[in-house]
Amino acid sequence: MEMKLKLISLIFMVSITIMLLAFNSNANADPLNDAYSYWNSNRYLCKFKVPHDPHGAHRSFASSQFSPGHITDYGQCEDGDVTLFNGLLCASGDSIGCASVQGAENSTNIVGKWFRSPKQRWLAVNDNYGGGAQFSADMAYGVELYLVKTGDKGRAIQWFNWLDHINKCGLVLDGKCIDVTPPVWTDDSKNCTSGSFNNCVIAPGAAAALYIVHDYMQRKYGIPDFPSDSKLRGYIGSWSNFEKTYGLYDSLFADPGFSQHLIGVFIYLNQTMGDHRYDPLADILLDKPGNSKNVFYLYLANKPIDQSIILESCPTSQNDFHTSPQWLAGTPSSDTWHWQNNGVDDDWKHSNYWDCIFAAHLVGLNSNSAHIEKHSSR
Repeated sequence: MEMKLKLISLIFMVSITIMLLAFNSNANADPLNDAYSYWNSNRYLCKFKVPHDPHGAHRSFASSQFSPGHITDYGQCEDGDVTLFNGLLCASGDSIGCASVQGAENSTNIVGKWFRSPKQRWLAVNDNYGGGAQFSADMAYGVELYLVKTGDKGRAIQWFNWLDHINKCGLVLDGKCIDVTPPVWTDDSKNCTSGSFNNCVIAPGAAAALYIVHDYMQRKYGIPDFPSDSKLRGYIGSWSNFEKTYGLYDSLFADPGFSQHLIGVFIYLNQTMGDHRYDPLADILLDKPGNSKNVFYLYLANKPIDQSIILESCPTSQNDFHTSPQWLAGTPSSDTWHWQNNGVDDDWKHSNYWDCIFAAHLVGLNSNSAHIEKHSSR
């Protein structure tokens, strides 16, 4: 009888111990950390290896990927806009994003010229580029985010010098440029024809952002000013205050998705420089239909972000049904950057994981950077 009581007591104690261990395990569980590990183990790195590649030191970069049925002649990398998205990743504290933006700059025969991705850079340098314009205003945002986050003075000087070089002034009077033709982002004349020329012109809003970044890099890191007869200097200076009006107008009337997301990128760029003048525009974006759970806009508006919102917006090991990897919504051949898709139902199923990693960085998680700007520091 005594032996039976001891056995019952032992079983009881073991059961209590197991229950306590399970309770402690659940109490210590962190679903966002677990999901973050899952996203990092599944995110895609474009490995673009070409024989005799002069830029062989950088053979992989953060990218999305085409589904198997849409593989191109140059691999499965869907990298048409990655300089923008890698700039966002970089600004959030992601070292892979920073390195990927670096890799998109040509550092050999045309120093200072940036491209849409490291792969697109290689194709263009080797005269095998077949896409649209090699660069655009949204790609410029990616470069600008990289520059202000890293303080890369050398690359900043190279880029501004190159932009100034390709935008020669057609008419100088008394040491001032009076050429009124708008400057362009790239010397890619093959793709900047009448049909797509607007993709290459530096529009007023983008000119304001360029001015703000150049001024910031000049004040903080001492990069030189443009020459007094520079066409670019006069042009971006003339639009330096335009974004105050344009940003308000655009945030009120911009189309859902891509257009609204670019306003968010502009706000984020300024916040990365410590400038919060444009923060009220984030509240306007957040109030737009479909945006109430957009983690990017919540962050920009300095609203609390519950981790459940991120988990509901991203695939996890329990609900990942990936069939087609895109950066942009409406492209079923590839995966999407969720925060520019205006709450499209189930678009999280097409996440490229980098968007989820970005969101996790915004709330303080980061595994591949020694430093991250904390949301609570504002």
